[in-house]
Amino acid sequence: MECDAVASITSSHCEANEHCEANKHREANEGILMSTYQELKSKAGEMLKQAEKIRKKEVRTIIAEIRAMMSAYDLTVDDLQPKTRRTRATKATAKTAATKVRKARGPAKRPAAKAKYRNPETGATWTGRGKPPNWIKDVKNRDAFLIIQG
Repeated sequence: MECDAVASITSSHCEANEHCEANKHREANEGILMSTYQELKSKAGEMLKQAEKIRKKEVRTIIAEIRAMMSAYDLTVDDLQPKTRRTRATKATAKTAATKVRKARGPAKRPAAKAKYRNPETGATWTGRGKPPNWIKDVKNRDAFLIIQG
């Protein structure tokens, strides 16, 4: 009996006949499954190298096309950058750059506050503003820590 794609062919017949297409297909699949990790890794490395060569070739072509389009439309690299939004700071900078530089207006800076409390053990001080330090935070009457101004 001749091997063909007829459903009546038994698997024993295909195994006995090496020329059978189904048998050849099965052997090819077993070869792929039986490949070692190292063989597959080697093939993958070769394919990656080939893909990188093709990529480099395509990139050169694409860059040439982009340059031709930029030249045709008189575009520069700066034209490709996204436009930034003007914030208050950039608007203010633009105004001062366009006009004469004026003196800064605004409240004068306050001098640093003088220390009001002192830890007698360590000499650490506190102005009485903000969060109290650990050495005084639980004290109800802070008069003992007052610095005498004189």
